[in-house]
Amino acid sequence: MPILAPATLQLLKGIPCVHRPKDILFQETTTLGIRRSSFKRVIAGRTEIRVDAFRRPVRVKTGYWNGDIVNVHPEFEDCKQIATETNLPLLQVIQSVQLAAQEALKTTA
Repeated sequence: MPILAPATLQLLKGIPCVHRPKDILFQETTTLGIRRSSFKRVIAGRTEIRVDAFRRPVRVKTGYWNGDIVNVHPEFEDCKQIATETNLPLLQVIQSVQLAAQEALKTTA
């Protein structure tokens, strides 16, 4: 790195060990300042359902936000196994399972 070129270092860590990285940065580098930011994470609710597709149960993850379904995603490993056994393209299997899950969720809502 060229002399006097600005650099960015990102540290991902938990709250309890906040002083140790600062000590290391000031003692082991030429920096004279550190900018620090904290971020809060907001997580949507999640559930896992099972839908029948290709004559077998397939796990499907569903995401909820404010009581509404915002994401329906079939379990990759289940879809991969079906695609391998049926010689169908993986994307086609995923889309079929996703459609079956959306239909199942409509009937239970």
